[in-house]
This record gives sequence, structure tokens and C-alpha cells, in this order.
Amino acid sequence: MLELLPLDKAQLQQAYEWDRAGEMESFDHYAARLTGGEWVHYAIMDGDDFTGVLSLELIAPTTCSIHLCKRIGGDRYALRRLLIDTGIVLFRSGFTKLVVQIRRENEAATALAASCGMTPESEDDQYRYLTLTAEAYFANQSRWN
Repeated sequence: MLELLPLDKAQLQQAYEWDRAGEMESFDHYAARLTGGEWVHYAIMDGDDFTGVLSLELIAPTTCSIHLCKRIGGDRYALRRLLIDTGIVLFRSGFTKLVVQIRRENEAATALAASCGMTPESEDDQYRYLTLTAEAYFANQSRWN
């Protein structure tokens, strides 16, 4: 079973290596970009094993962007359940919309977001944007079991 715990700097460094390997952005720039009052980060743990980072970014008063960085592999069902449970907590806390931004070439992430009930909203040359609204969640709560 996956759980969310506070994220430490070594885990953020590992996520940077998974996410930005081969890109020009330095770790210090990456870390600075992901800090501030609008961000909250969690380590995704499978027992004692660090498997990824779940970050929540407040992009509007009732809209949250979900960012996921994880190592390749792992229990897809458990990750889906963790993401759905996080969405439920956010909706019950007053958020009305969740957004994900996925690199176009990342078909696995797109499929994972779709399996969590997210639907395409838009796309550009680099990214696909999928959303889920509280209205859609509350209209069919049994879908998330």
C-alpha cells in the first residue's frame, strides 16, 4: 500500500534525476521553481521504499494542479488508488477542479490520468492537459471505489 509522507531534500534530488535527466535545468533551479506558498510536496512511499513525489500546486483559489514524478514501474493500481484518494480529499476540502499537465509523449501518464476519471481539456505542442471537476466526481461517486 502506498502512502504519502513529508518529502526531504534527498528525495527531491532523486525526483529531479528521474524527471529532468538530460535536460538543462539545474537542481537548484528545479528546487526553487517548486517552492513557495502555492506548492505542497509529498514522498510516495511503498513501505520503506521511496517510489516518487506527489506535488500539489494551487493555480487558482479552488483549482489544484497535480504533479507526479515517479520511478519507472511500480504498482499501477496502488498509484491509481492513491491519486483518486488524493482527489477525493481535495474535492471534499472545497476544490472544484483538478488539472494535470502531461508531456505529449508520455502515454502511460495520460492513461493513468484517464483511469482516474480525468478528461482531455486541451493540448499544445508539448503537453496534454486533463481535468476532473468536483461536479463530475460528486455526480458519480461510486465510480471511484
